[in-house]
Amino acid sequence: REIDYLRISLIDQCNLRCVYCMPLAGIASTPPPERLTADEIGLVARAAAEIGFRKIRLTGGEPTLRPDLLDIVRAVTASGVSDIALTTNGIRLPELARALVDAGLRRVNVHLDTLDPARLARIMRGATLADIWRGILAAEEAGLRPIKLNAVVARGFNDEDVAVLAGPTLERAWHVRFVETMPLGIGEPARVAREAYVSNAETRARIEAALGP
Repeated sequence: REIDYLRISLIDQCNLRCVYCMPLAGIASTPPPERLTADEIGLVARAAAEIGFRKIRLTGGEPTLRPDLLDIVRAVTASGVSDIALTTNGIRLPELARALVDAGLRRVNVHLDTLDPARLARIMRGATLADIWRGILAAEEAGLRPIKLNAVVARGFNDEDVAVLAGPTLERAWHVRFVETMPLGIGEPARVAREAYVSNAETRARIEAALGP
């Protein structure tokens, strides 16, 4: 297949501590001087565009924690890449979505593991459903469409919620993508990811049982 899609990680810090990803104490993150600058990211994007890449996704960590995020999006836009997307937990989108669109962003993927407020607080430690939902609606209002929601499925946390989470796609032009846990790193997140693994086949079966094929 043609490889025309590049991910650029902007930061390893995050303002959440999801149980399968980040320990409560956080991690030893890369010092700012060692991160790619906006100009360097623009250089990478130009080089990618010159050899045929058409899509670039900006990821993290949580990329909206970069104070120069708008400069980064402008630099990638100037590279000539036609499709620029951002993966985010959505918390800062109410204040950033319109400016990101003006800078050249076209799409967002928002991390949302459940529509149950209590379970979300348990899984995505540091987040509230209301905060993330405001971010999703702000992105849609700003024209970042189609909205894509990423849900990591973990047994005992949100595996029974997948059909409810898929439900809004019946009424809205949204996509929900269900992700298997990956036991990366060490400690609690790796243990949870390993012990709470749910296959995509099981997730699909749950959704089809509730909503149909």
